[in-house]
Amino acid sequence: MWTVIASIVAIVFLILLELPALRKGKQYKEMTVFGFLLTVSLTIYTMQTLHIRVPNPLELISAIYERLGLVTG
Repeated sequence: MWTVIASIVAIVFLILLELPALRKGKQYKEMTVFGFLLTVSLTIYTMQTLHIRVPNPLELISAIYERLGLVTG
């Protein structure tokens, strides 16, 4: 649990460090991508730390190809 709190503190520090420069340069698209990537990475890290199963994208791709009959195995 402490690692999750430490990662949240680190992300807040990154936001405080990067956001003023992005806002000053009026880089709104970059701010959106920055926020999205931080949110996704924090969510995945938190899920793994709390031992919640994070789905593997390769499993989905394999299931689709198997249903289409493109993969034998």
